[in-house]
Amino acid sequence: MNAETPAQTMNAFQDVTRSLSQLHLEHLAEPLAAAISAYVATHQRQLRALARPEPLTEAEETALEAVGVRVRTDMPDLSPLAGVAARLAAIHAGSIPLKAAAARLGVNPSRLRQRISARTLYALHRPGDRGWVIPAFQFNGETELAGFASVLPAIRADIHPVELERFLMLPQPDLGDASGAAMCPYDWLAEGRDPVALREMAAEI
Repeated sequence: MNAETPAQTMNAFQDVTRSLSQLHLEHLAEPLAAAISAYVATHQRQLRALARPEPLTEAEETALEAVGVRVRTDMPDLSPLAGVAARLAAIHAGSIPLKAAAARLGVNPSRLRQRISARTLYALHRPGDRGWVIPAFQFNGETELAGFASVLPAIRADIHPVELERFLMLPQPDLGDASGAAMCPYDWLAEGRDPVALREMAAEI
């Protein structure tokens, strides 16, 4: 396995920065870097095996694949890692600061902190642990997504933000509209449908 030189690594990050700039998304550079750093820090034990010159064991390959790194090729495929990190950066960038979310909902910030503790509102720490932000997928326009507060406690507390967003936005076969077409949980709740139908499903993710 050939290791990249520092110059190649720098060029790769410059390419990412250039791409973001072309899309006028420069503001995503910092949260993207923070998301990648957090991912690597969380999974450093599994990723450390990639730095060794000897072949990976089957157990090490399994551990890496469990955190989204495909390794059954000459070079490990880190694109899943990059995809998760990019989506996490986008979630952070689109999230609403706690005070702004409180103003939108017409409550005091302390009330939202209580709800975060009670797990009826999902929140993330800003990069650098500079306070809470509220991911936008919990809002329907200017209002809170109806019923999500009663679904969230059924979801495991350590769920990754990207996994939670994916659950909300992907159509679920068990949720059908009048024509029988699968609906995503977000649309199900946005249309005012019964959140009870989501709780058992949410407990399984």
